[in-house]
Amino acid sequence: MLDPTQYKDWQIAEEAEKTLPSVEYFREKLGLLPEEIIPYGKTPKLDFIKIMNRLKDKPDPWA
Repeated sequence: MLDPTQYKDWQIAEEAEKTLPSVEYFREKLGLLPEEIIPYGKTPKLDFIKIMNRLKDKPDPWA
């Protein structure tokens, strides 16, 4: 871990990216389908319309 009093933010972020889990890991962990991920550089985006359409008939666990 880099000391934030000694290193710049970009240096800490660059080091953290080396151990960042893959997009596939997060997709599986969140239960998303491959087509619900929009490639966007190192930080892909989620297609919320597709996700909401897929889940629209499921009961809301927070209601």
